[in-house]
Amino acid sequence: MLTRLGISLNGHFVSMLLCRECNCLSILNVLFLVASCEETARCLFLRGKALNVMAEYDPLAQDALSKAVKLDPKLVEAWNCLGECYWKNGEVEAARNCFVGALNHVSKWDN
Repeated sequence: MLTRLGISLNGHFVSMLLCRECNCLSILNVLFLVASCEETARCLFLRGKALNVMAEYDPLAQDALSKAVKLDPKLVEAWNCLGECYWKNGEVEAARNCFVGALNHVSKWDN
């Protein structure tokens, strides 16, 4: 079965036909074809979020999400996903710090 995937990169819409058996990581690597720091952070966030959907801890998800929040600290959803990664890995204090950090960034950037 084929699925159509569309990704917007630098204002250009890229469409790909994907088979269900395709390697998800190779597809997600397409997200690194962007130029700006903000776009790279957003792409890293999306990669980490996609890798974080499984119930088990994935160090690749944590790595992508950590890089995303370092590049763009106001990316609140990335902080929350990173907190979930830490939680899955049993790092409760680190998870709490991410969730609190997300709240701090919301109030800082929404005013």
